[in-house]
Amino acid sequence: MSRVKYIYKVFTALEWQKVKNEKIIKIGSQLNDIDFVHLSTKNQVAGTIKKYYSDEENLVIIKLKVDDIKDILIWEKSRNNQYFPHCYGCFPTKIILDIKNINNE
Repeated sequence: MSRVKYIYKVFTALEWQKVKNEKIIKIGSQLNDIDFVHLSTKNQVAGTIKKYYSDEENLVIIKLKVDDIKDILIWEKSRNNQYFPHCYGCFPTKIILDIKNINNE
């Protein structure tokens, strides 16, 4: 997975507001982030939205550089036998490279 330079995190608008206020992304920032922070590659984002956020209208997608969290990042086999980036720690929002608001209708 070393050829992947960027990874992404999807939030609902409400989840993002909380993270933005706390200035940190950590295990437990979302209901499904109990053991680790779920992340996706660019090619996995659409599937993640479809599986976990199909009922949500307003989403926020953040872009991160793999190198910025490589010490707490593990690639693990998950849905459809694909390897997903999972973060076993926390990181500050100041390392976010890009933030996109999307309407998921």
